[in-house]
Amino acid sequence: MRPALATILPMLAAAVLVMVGGERLARRDSETRSPIDRDRLLDLDEALRGELTRLEQLYLSHLDRLASLPLNQASSNKKLSAEAENVAGVKLIRVFRSGGKDFTYPIGLGAGRLPEIELEGRKKPLNPAKSVIIEASLLEHGGAKNGFWLDTPDGNLSLFCKQIGTAERGGLMVFLIDRPLIQARTREHLASWIKTPMLPLRESGERIVIESTNGKPLIITGPEHHGPAAAIIPLRNALGGWQIKGWDGLLVTRTRDPGPHPRASSQLDQNPDAATA
Repeated sequence: MRPALATILPMLAAAVLVMVGGERLARRDSETRSPIDRDRLLDLDEALRGELTRLEQLYLSHLDRLASLPLNQASSNKKLSAEAENVAGVKLIRVFRSGGKDFTYPIGLGAGRLPEIELEGRKKPLNPAKSVIIEASLLEHGGAKNGFWLDTPDGNLSLFCKQIGTAERGGLMVFLIDRPLIQARTREHLASWIKTPMLPLRESGERIVIESTNGKPLIITGPEHHGPAAAIIPLRNALGGWQIKGWDGLLVTRTRDPGPHPRASSQLDQNPDAATA
């Protein structure tokens, strides 16, 4: 009995392999791609870009308002600190006067926990490696009238510099900004705002992801997507970086090839000469 089993089992296994192999050979998968709707994608880009620009201008208008406050009296200086607490991300205000006297206004956190901000040619920082030295020419020639951004050794903190007063009697106001905080506030707003601009793409079944520069998605719509995106649109301003990613649609169709007719095969096996008759 055992020799018989030893002969039959390999034959059964071979038969199963032949059947599975034949099934796979008879099956064909074909892919049909439908390109992403680029017009709708560009409409989304325009809408998101416009909203980010609006938010940036709104944020800078709050900083401009702080820069316009008078700084001549102690009560005015207290008002500046109090007003700054209502602007997201402002951790410190540094003022450099044309006359030579500088002021520091910590907001929330103590100045000792934050990088030193000094003007070139004046006070030397205690830790130059973790400080920011601003060029003296920006104060002397009023080059910061419209404001500008500077990086700090701490990648989470940035400076926004704004001219105050006049070139003769004014100075330079420097805001130390917590970037992750304003990016988080921006994200909170966009999470609600983006639903309306995304509606046409969602209704058409497009595969879209909007994500921040760290790769964290803000919104995902459409069927599951695989592989590299067909379109990537980057967006960046003072409030952070974002990108719109879109994938082409993919339809997989599975077909089977018809095998030879069983009766015809048996006839050929019984009469091999019939194939050459």
